[in-house]
Amino acid sequence: HRHIGAMTRREERIFLLVGLAALFAGFDQNVYGFALPQIQQALHIPENQIGPTVTLFRFATFIAMLLALTADIVGRRRLLLFTIFGQALFTLLTAFSQTYVEFVWFQVLTRVFGYAEEMLCIVVIVEEVTANLRGWSAGTLSALNYTGAGLASLFFGFVDFLPGHWRALYVIGGCSMLFVAFLRRRLPETKRFEV
Repeated sequence: HRHIGAMTRREERIFLLVGLAALFAGFDQNVYGFALPQIQQALHIPENQIGPTVTLFRFATFIAMLLALTADIVGRRRLLLFTIFGQALFTLLTAFSQTYVEFVWFQVLTRVFGYAEEMLCIVVIVEEVTANLRGWSAGTLSALNYTGAGLASLFFGFVDFLPGHWRALYVIGGCSMLFVAFLRRRLPETKRFEV
Protein backbone atom coordinates (compact mmCIF):
# COMPACT_ATOMS: atom_id res chain seq x y z
CA HIS A 1 0.00 0.00 0.00
CA ARG A 2 1.20 3.49 -0.79
CA HIS A 3 0.77 6.63 1.22
CA ILE A 4 -2.53 8.35 0.38
CA GLY A 5 -0.79 11.56 -0.72
CA ALA A 6 1.99 9.97 -2.76
CA MET A 7 2.10 9.51 -6.51
CA THR A 8 2.87 6.14 -8.03
CA ARG A 9 6.04 5.85 -10.11
CA ARG A 10 3.90 5.92 -13.28
CA GLU A 11 2.10 9.09 -12.15
CA GLU A 12 5.43 10.77 -11.30
CA ARG A 13 6.86 9.96 -14.73
CA ILE A 14 3.75 11.21 -16.54
CA PHE A 15 3.62 14.38 -14.44
CA LEU A 16 7.30 15.10 -15.07
CA LEU A 17 6.95 14.61 -18.84
CA VAL A 18 3.96 16.94 -19.11
CA GLY A 19 5.29 19.38 -16.50
CA LEU A 20 8.58 19.97 -18.33
CA ALA A 21 6.61 20.88 -21.43
CA ALA A 22 4.56 23.40 -19.41
CA LEU A 23 7.79 24.97 -18.12
CA PHE A 24 9.25 25.48 -21.60
CA ALA A 25 5.90 26.55 -23.06
CA GLY A 26 5.81 29.33 -20.47
CA PHE A 27 9.31 30.33 -21.55
CA ASP A 28 8.53 30.27 -25.27
CA GLN A 29 5.21 32.09 -25.17
CA ASN A 30 6.59 35.00 -23.15
CA VAL A 31 9.68 35.78 -25.22
CA TYR A 32 7.65 37.93 -27.61
CA GLY A 33 6.45 40.25 -24.84
CA PHE A 34 9.94 40.74 -23.42
CA ALA A 35 11.80 41.09 -26.72
CA LEU A 36 9.16 43.07 -28.64
CA PRO A 37 11.24 46.27 -29.10
CA GLN A 38 14.18 44.27 -30.52
CA ILE A 39 11.91 42.15 -32.72
CA GLN A 40 10.16 45.29 -33.97
CA GLN A 41 13.45 46.88 -34.88
CA ALA A 42 14.96 43.79 -36.53
CA LEU A 43 11.89 42.96 -38.63
CA HIS A 44 10.73 46.57 -39.23
CA ILE A 45 7.33 46.07 -37.60
CA PRO A 46 5.36 49.34 -37.42
CA GLU A 47 3.71 50.25 -34.11
CA ASN A 48 0.21 49.92 -35.59
CA GLN A 49 0.87 46.22 -36.36
CA ILE A 50 1.48 45.21 -32.74
CA GLY A 51 -2.21 44.90 -31.78
CA PRO A 52 -3.22 42.88 -34.87
CA THR A 53 -0.17 40.64 -34.33
CA VAL A 54 -1.26 39.73 -30.80
CA THR A 55 -4.79 39.11 -32.13
CA LEU A 56 -3.37 36.62 -34.65
CA PHE A 57 -1.45 34.91 -31.84
CA ARG A 58 -4.67 34.58 -29.83
CA PHE A 59 -6.54 33.23 -32.86
CA ALA A 60 -4.23 30.20 -32.66
CA THR A 61 -6.31 29.05 -29.66
CA PHE A 62 -9.27 28.13 -31.89
CA ILE A 63 -7.13 26.04 -34.22
CA ALA A 64 -5.44 24.46 -31.18
CA MET A 65 -8.85 23.35 -29.85
CA LEU A 66 -9.58 21.57 -33.12
CA LEU A 67 -6.15 19.91 -33.04
CA ALA A 68 -6.64 18.83 -29.40
CA LEU A 69 -9.96 17.18 -30.31
CA THR A 70 -8.09 14.65 -32.44
CA ALA A 71 -6.60 13.16 -29.25
CA ASP A 72 -9.81 11.10 -28.96
CA ILE A 73 -8.99 9.51 -32.33
CA VAL A 74 -5.18 9.16 -32.40
CA GLY A 75 -4.49 8.94 -28.67
CA ARG A 76 -3.05 11.33 -26.11
CA ARG A 77 0.51 10.01 -26.32
CA ARG A 78 0.80 10.27 -30.11
CA LEU A 79 -0.71 13.75 -30.21
CA LEU A 80 1.48 14.97 -27.33
CA LEU A 81 4.56 13.81 -29.24
CA PHE A 82 3.27 15.58 -32.36
CA THR A 83 2.43 18.84 -30.57
CA ILE A 84 5.73 19.11 -28.65
CA PHE A 85 7.70 18.44 -31.83
CA GLY A 86 5.62 20.98 -33.80
CA GLN A 87 6.04 23.58 -31.07
CA ALA A 88 9.81 23.00 -30.97
CA LEU A 89 10.17 23.15 -34.76
CA PHE A 90 8.24 26.39 -35.23
CA THR A 91 9.95 27.99 -32.23
CA LEU A 92 13.31 27.26 -33.86
CA LEU A 93 12.07 28.57 -37.22
CA THR A 94 10.96 31.78 -35.45
CA ALA A 95 14.61 32.37 -34.53
CA PHE A 96 15.53 32.42 -38.22
CA SER A 97 12.58 34.45 -39.56
CA GLN A 98 13.68 37.25 -41.87
CA THR A 99 10.41 39.11 -42.40
CA TYR A 100 7.41 40.14 -40.33
CA VAL A 101 5.15 37.72 -42.25
CA GLU A 102 7.49 34.77 -41.59
CA PHE A 103 7.72 35.70 -37.92
CA VAL A 104 3.94 35.87 -37.53
CA TRP A 105 3.31 32.57 -39.33
CA PHE A 106 5.97 30.74 -37.33
CA GLN A 107 4.67 32.16 -34.06
CA VAL A 108 1.02 31.42 -34.86
CA LEU A 109 1.96 27.81 -35.66
CA THR A 110 4.11 27.62 -32.52
CA ARG A 111 1.12 28.68 -30.50
CA VAL A 112 -1.30 26.31 -32.27
CA PHE A 113 0.89 23.40 -31.21
CA GLY A 114 1.69 24.94 -27.82
CA TYR A 115 -1.90 25.69 -26.83
CA ALA A 116 -3.02 22.22 -27.98
CA GLU A 117 -0.17 20.81 -25.90
CA GLU A 118 -1.38 22.68 -22.80
CA MET A 119 -4.93 21.40 -23.28
CA LEU A 120 -3.70 17.83 -23.66
CA CYS A 121 -1.45 18.06 -20.61
CA ILE A 122 -4.52 18.84 -18.48
CA VAL A 123 -6.40 15.91 -20.07
CA VAL A 124 -3.52 13.56 -19.23
CA ILE A 125 -3.37 14.83 -15.62
CA VAL A 126 -7.12 14.31 -15.20
CA GLU A 127 -7.00 10.83 -16.72
CA GLU A 128 -3.83 9.54 -15.08
CA VAL A 129 -3.38 11.18 -11.68
CA THR A 130 -5.36 9.83 -8.74
CA ALA A 131 -8.33 12.00 -7.70
CA ASN A 132 -6.83 13.31 -4.43
CA LEU A 133 -3.75 14.65 -6.29
CA ARG A 134 -5.42 16.15 -9.37
CA GLY A 135 -5.89 19.63 -7.94
CA TRP A 136 -2.27 19.80 -6.78
CA SER A 137 -1.07 18.45 -10.15
CA ALA A 138 -3.11 20.93 -12.21
CA GLY A 139 -1.99 23.82 -9.98
CA THR A 140 1.65 22.78 -10.18
CA LEU A 141 1.34 22.51 -13.97
CA SER A 142 0.20 26.17 -14.04
CA ALA A 143 3.00 27.13 -11.65
CA LEU A 144 5.55 25.50 -13.97
CA ASN A 145 4.15 27.51 -16.88
CA TYR A 146 4.59 30.75 -14.90
CA THR A 147 8.07 29.62 -13.84
CA GLY A 148 8.91 29.30 -17.54
CA ALA A 149 7.78 32.92 -18.00
CA GLY A 150 10.10 33.88 -15.14
CA LEU A 151 12.96 32.04 -16.82
CA ALA A 152 12.26 33.93 -20.04
CA SER A 153 12.53 37.24 -18.17
CA LEU A 154 15.76 36.06 -16.54
CA PHE A 155 17.31 35.07 -19.88
CA PHE A 156 16.07 38.31 -21.43
CA GLY A 157 18.24 40.15 -18.91
CA PHE A 158 21.24 38.78 -20.85
CA VAL A 159 19.77 39.28 -24.33
CA ASP A 160 22.41 41.84 -25.35
CA PHE A 161 25.17 39.35 -24.58
CA LEU A 162 23.61 36.36 -26.38
CA PRO A 163 24.66 35.63 -29.97
CA GLY A 164 21.75 36.63 -32.19
CA HIS A 165 20.19 38.55 -29.28
CA TRP A 166 16.39 37.91 -29.24
CA ARG A 167 16.76 35.08 -31.73
CA ALA A 168 18.88 33.15 -29.22
CA LEU A 169 15.90 33.05 -26.84
CA TYR A 170 13.83 31.20 -29.44
CA VAL A 171 16.74 28.81 -30.09
CA ILE A 172 16.97 28.10 -26.33
CA GLY A 173 13.20 27.51 -26.13
CA GLY A 174 13.08 25.32 -29.25
CA CYS A 175 16.05 23.16 -28.22
CA SER A 176 14.60 22.72 -24.73
CA MET A 177 11.35 21.46 -26.23
CA LEU A 178 13.21 19.08 -28.55
CA PHE A 179 14.86 17.67 -25.43
CA VAL A 180 11.42 17.19 -23.83
CA ALA A 181 10.19 15.52 -27.05
CA PHE A 182 13.13 13.10 -26.81
CA LEU A 183 12.31 12.29 -23.17
CA ARG A 184 8.63 11.96 -23.97
CA ARG A 185 9.20 8.80 -25.98
CA ARG A 186 8.77 7.10 -22.57
CA LEU A 187 5.34 8.64 -22.03
CA PRO A 188 2.74 5.85 -21.82
CA GLU A 189 -0.70 6.13 -23.37
CA THR A 190 -3.35 6.98 -20.81
CA LYS A 191 -5.25 3.98 -19.45
CA ARG A 192 -8.56 5.68 -20.14
CA PHE A 193 -7.79 6.09 -23.86
CA GLU A 194 -6.64 2.48 -24.07
CA VAL A 195 -9.95 1.35 -22.55
